[in-house]
Amino acid sequence: MRAARACRQRQLRNGREVRERVQVPRGHKYCRRCDSIKPFAEWHKNARQSDGLSGYCKSCRAELARLRHLKKTFGLTPDSLAALIEAQGGTCAVCAAPPQHIDHDHATGKVRGVLCGPCNMGLGQFGDDPVRLTDAAQYLRKHGVGRLAPVVDLFPLVESPFEVALRRHLA
Repeated sequence: MRAARACRQRQLRNGREVRERVQVPRGHKYCRRCDSIKPFAEWHKNARQSDGLSGYCKSCRAELARLRHLKKTFGLTPDSLAALIEAQGGTCAVCAAPPQHIDHDHATGKVRGVLCGPCNMGLGQFGDDPVRLTDAAQYLRKHGVGRLAPVVDLFPLVESPFEVALRRHLA
């Protein structure tokens, strides 16, 4: 304890910022990121740490992993993702449901927009192929399913090349 106190004083003399030590009850640990004291059950194990627990609590690690995934996979920050969602009016680019997934071109990695789960999975299942999607729409119309027309007309002022091709094909 005396060595730690001396180290802190030395750091202060050198003009460095020194965090105050946080007193925590036994069986708990302090998370610097969320500034809270949590029980050991809220921490992942990490054999490399002196106390055997990770540096951040489970919820902070999950949030950091999500931010890393956004940046590494899509090149997005939380602000740029929010701007993308806002540019789409806060809805799925296809059906106007709440957006949940980032749609991107798997060949180039370019982000196309944000979609709801069913629309994102549907595009993936059709291999992002407009011809297959158009054929599926024709199949549904042939069998009396007429829900496609209102979905296509949701954004008459902002049409993607796919919507234009689909409208032309269905006319």
